[in-house]
Amino acid sequence: MLLFLLACQDYQYSAVTADETWIQGSPGGPVDILWVVDNSCSMSEEQDLLSEHFGAFASVLSYGGVDFQIGLTTTDVEATGGTLVGAVLNPDTDSIEAEFAVQGDQGTTGSREESPLLAATLVLEADTGLIREGAGLHVILLTDEDDQSPDPVSAYVETLRALKAGETVKISAIAGVPPDGCHSPAADAVVATRIIEAVSSTGGSFHSICAADYGPVLSSLALGTADMSDFFVLTALPLLVSLEVRVDGVKMYSRPHDGWTYEAARNAIVFSGAALPRPGQGISAAYRELLGAEDTGS
Repeated sequence: MLLFLLACQDYQYSAVTADETWIQGSPGGPVDILWVVDNSCSMSEEQDLLSEHFGAFASVLSYGGVDFQIGLTTTDVEATGGTLVGAVLNPDTDSIEAEFAVQGDQGTTGSREESPLLAATLVLEADTGLIREGAGLHVILLTDEDDQSPDPVSAYVETLRALKAGETVKISAIAGVPPDGCHSPAADAVVATRIIEAVSSTGGSFHSICAADYGPVLSSLALGTADMSDFFVLTALPLLVSLEVRVDGVKMYSRPHDGWTYEAARNAIVFSGAALPRPGQGISAAYRELLGAEDTGS
């Protein structure tokens, strides 16, 4: 895209230097996290990917200093409705990645009537030790089918909000994307229309279950849990050779790992790895604008 813009006569450099600043978000308080994992016959590869990349989720929570609890249940409400499949995990859990991998491996003998919204509601209404007074709630659904719970989506959303009165409630998902679902070597999913509705109504994030790499997906979900971000959108199109990024006044380097990159699709700077700004840190970007001919009068 940059080479195209540089070669295009409709664009030219601006003498104006833009200076933009942001503050990295920070957790608003403790968060209770419930994973609802599809354990039907088609979910073996997806469960493996979740367990394999859970470290990306846990590391962001740790990096952000999140006071979290994590529980896990399945979409099979007949078998596990109202119960967690293992112990509640928290920052003090020894070998949390290994423990989550055991919990996440729920096999493929579960019901084909996947009901993740009902399953989440049953678990959170029960006394499982996951719910804490004063803590926010993040429910994350992993399924290759749409939700088949009997009631309207809004009923489950309102029940979760009532359980967490006054606290933030988010529903996020890794599922089949519109318009027709998705297909990959690891997944074959229908479009999750009801789940998308639940995610949209609570301000959560939605990710494709057919993603080739679950690492970025789980990192993004953890960032949402921590109210943090790994990307910051610029207000103008930058001349990339002039773009300089700093975190708390320290110059950061443009590189694909442990640095920042520019993403044209969102016109944003994107941080990765150890370069991710910590909660409360200031981010700044200075650059010369790249303007269209109609903006410059040429």
